[in-house]
Amino acid sequence: MRTTLDFSDHLLKRAKFAAFKRGVTLRELVSNALKHELASSVQPAKKFRRVRFPIVASKSPGELHLTQTGMMALELEGESRRSGFSL
Repeated sequence: MRTTLDFSDHLLKRAKFAAFKRGVTLRELVSNALKHELASSVQPAKKFRRVRFPIVASKSPGELHLTQTGMMALELEGESRRSGFSL
C-alpha cells in the first residue's frame, strides 16, 4: 500500500542517513519504526470496576436537602463506621 507522509527536511535527512548506516531502505526503516512504536504502545484493555455510591438515608423519602456541612458530617459518619470507630 502506498501513502504520502510529510517530514521536516532535517528529520528526513536523519532518517535517510540512519537507513544508510543500517544498510536498509528508507521504507524498511520507517516500517520497522512504526511496527516497534505500535507494538510498544499496545496496552491491555482496562477492566471496569463497579462503582458504589454512598447511600444517604432521608427522614422524608424522595427529598433530601443537605448543606455542605451536613454532607461533610455524613461522610465522616460513614468513614468512622467503615473504620470501626463510632462518633
